[in-house]
Amino acid sequence: EGRLSVVVLSYNRKGALLETLRRLREGEATRDAEIIVVDNGSTDATAEIVRRAAGVRLLEERRTGSYAARNRGLAAARGRYVAFTDSDCVPDPLWLENALAVAQDDPSIGIVGGPVELFDDGTATSTAAVAYETVFGFDQDKNVPRGRCVTANWLSPREVLEAQGGFDAGRRSGGDTALSGVIHAVGRPCVYAPAAVVRHPFRGSIGELAGKLRRIVGGLWFGQRPWLRGPRLCLKGFLEHGERFLYVLLKPGFPWRIRLAALRAVCILAGVWQFEVWRLMLGGDPKR
Repeated sequence: EGRLSVVVLSYNRKGALLETLRRLREGEATRDAEIIVVDNGSTDATAEIVRRAAGVRLLEERRTGSYAARNRGLAAARGRYVAFTDSDCVPDPLWLENALAVAQDDPSIGIVGGPVELFDDGTATSTAAVAYETVFGFDQDKNVPRGRCVTANWLSPREVLEAQGGFDAGRRSGGDTALSGVIHAVGRPCVYAPAAVVRHPFRGSIGELAGKLRRIVGGLWFGQRPWLRGPRLCLKGFLEHGERFLYVLLKPGFPWRIRLAALRAVCILAGVWQFEVWRLMLGGDPKR
């Protein structure tokens, strides 16, 4: 049993995955770590790339869903600590060293989560999408201490994850915040580590934001009683996007250029939410 296992989820991101693995290997803490890539049914050359990468273990999870794939990695992990990130993320070389330092300082810790910093990778095509991401980016500093951590930047003792049975494999979205909430509720602290940095590219198009939102709606769909979920999700979408509209409109500090672009994105995504609920109500399958 080693000190650390790193589980990287990948789905059709062969180019970004190469950069993720390269950055991981730059870190002091990962030189003797077990690195596991879980391919969640990719149709590109992901598997071939991982097989050629020295010191990287490839697993495949054919069941659709990122949380089933992360559980596959967790089940195979041998490290005392398990870290999660994704193949579109760029870890800082000191990411895991700094996260481990926090985790090892207090044996009661359940999760260490650090910043997820957004950056432009040159592929952004929509000013509205970038503005939306700027306003509503990852708030790990506020969310982690409340028990809401994302798997782009997550480290836990393996026994903590195993004690809760891992992630809910049936979820299409929100499984990370669900599990972190349970870990927090059972008294294992979730600690924010500002020096443990992972970078994530902007979702630079409305299409990318809409795809994520449709996955969220699909994830929520299965958590509702069948005869109520349509009306409830329609109302939830209306209230949440109304709240976001007011937040962008009234919060001080944003230039009007950013504010107006973000408001445009909020309005578009409010329509996407309602469209997706109606599509599911009419018998459509949830998006992955």
